[in-house]
Amino acid sequence: MKQGIIISAYGGKFVASADDESYDLSPRGAVRYKSGEVLPGDRVLFDEGTSTIEKILTRENKLPRPRVSNISQIMVMASAVEPEFSPLLIYKTLAYALMYDIKPFVVISKIDRLDNLLEMSRFQHQLAQIGFDVILYSKKSKAGLLELKAKLAGRVTLAIGQTGVGKSSLINLLDVNFKRAIGDYSKALGRGKHKTKEVIFLPFSDGFIVDSPGFSSLELDLFKEDLATFFPGFSQAVGKCFYRDCMHINEKGCEVKKMIALGTLSEEAYLIYQKLLDELQYKNRRFQK
Repeated sequence: MKQGIIISAYGGKFVASADDESYDLSPRGAVRYKSGEVLPGDRVLFDEGTSTIEKILTRENKLPRPRVSNISQIMVMASAVEPEFSPLLIYKTLAYALMYDIKPFVVISKIDRLDNLLEMSRFQHQLAQIGFDVILYSKKSKAGLLELKAKLAGRVTLAIGQTGVGKSSLINLLDVNFKRAIGDYSKALGRGKHKTKEVIFLPFSDGFIVDSPGFSSLELDLFKEDLATFFPGFSQAVGKCFYRDCMHINEKGCEVKKMIALGTLSEEAYLIYQKLLDELQYKNRRFQK
């Protein structure tokens, strides 16, 4: 049997990559029964003769959106303009990555469309303070491209972001052999038009870059009590608050509030935390008679 990685799964059809060759496969019924759904990113054992997947190897991780496995890092892609730059969505997507214990970094595209980079540089510094890299990128000038290529080398990187931020355009720029369909931005709708319909793993620099469908919104499957655990930058406060179950709102002795006062966590990040908190429900009903 051969070992390979599922690089595409669409319409019940699976393609595996092994030894620089591609194989069209289908899973045995027993595999689906024991292991469940076969996902892009799965490392599998397969029979060349029957073109069947015989076993799904142990996964390092699994994401529900997009449905993929064995991701090394997540590239959170946003745009400086069209769609509008959204720190809230960036922080929300970073929290999503941290929920699954996958290290994220940020790429901000279309910086050539700005009169100056002051706001982007400030945001870059804001995230660097709490341990997240931000690459400022332009398709037109190719600014940030070399830095990005170095970051992708040898890793399995999932590209995730709003429709229209330029994921597929960037992927095409990485390798002339990639010919991902590129959607247009609709000013009337205020968002991009979907072109990427499936998840696909594209071999790049001893690793893979994973293209995935864009989204217009992202929901966090969390309760209010859990958000602080995964919110970017809050990990530095773990175990330091006066109350063990501190939610960093009005409690005394809150370490997060101290970080804001010291300038190690931005006020903007904290306001985003409050907004996200408002979107979530309590795990347990409180103040119930």
